[in-house]
Amino acid sequence: MSERPETAWESVYCCRPYHACWILGLRNPAFDKSTDGRLLDFKDGQDHAVTSETAEFSKSLSQLKLQATVVLAMIPGHKARHTNAGTPLARVVENLAKRDGRFVSSFETLIRFRDIHKLASGGDRSIAVHLNSIRVQQPPSVSGQTMIVLDDITTTGNSMDAARQLLASAGAIRIAGIALGRTVA
Repeated sequence: MSERPETAWESVYCCRPYHACWILGLRNPAFDKSTDGRLLDFKDGQDHAVTSETAEFSKSLSQLKLQATVVLAMIPGHKARHTNAGTPLARVVENLAKRDGRFVSSFETLIRFRDIHKLASGGDRSIAVHLNSIRVQQPPSVSGQTMIVLDDITTTGNSMDAARQLLASAGAIRIAGIALGRTVA
């Protein structure tokens, strides 16, 4: 994981550090309400946070110097769902596609079909867990596409690695990963 945008094509570009509110049941003194709290508000789907984080993703995407049309996808949450519609990340993907004609919204590309234990609560973070619980939903076709996968918070980067593997297997030719926050101690 990196804080340099140009590494998004090989790793996960993280917009900023994220300090969890609680660590081992104790309040984290590094938790910052203005940035870390905004990420929690985003995960809760609060409108002000979706607006703020859409701007943050837009700023990050502008640093990638994209030349052509790019398909925007997202890492699905930990619960199995038939659709990602209405989730905070899906709302961001839609907002970004509406604002910039280079982006095509494809928030339904990756679907979690099996629940996993919530990662923030100590769930298994292995790539295998994600590979065995996410599928590439067709359509839309990802074959031959350049894609950017968005995530809210990353810790190990394994969910993004799994998404890359799944999308590459489905024929995507280039895949970048961007997360709003990177968990730090």
